[in-house]
Amino acid sequence: MQMWMTLWTIVLVAAAVGFLGLILGISVGAVSELKESLEELRADTMESKEHPEELDRPT
Repeated sequence: MQMWMTLWTIVLVAAAVGFLGLILGISVGAVSELKESLEELRADTMESKEHPEELDRPT
């Protein structure tokens, strides 16, 4: 009985650590993707400020 409890505890701890690692990996990826998107938006904003006449043109 003691062996099964130990094995089950090891499995649960390994699953919890794996889940936390997965959540951490997803979070890091999401933050880096958000930073990249913000940099692209910042570059587009700077470009549009340099050429305001293109924004005033009717489409």
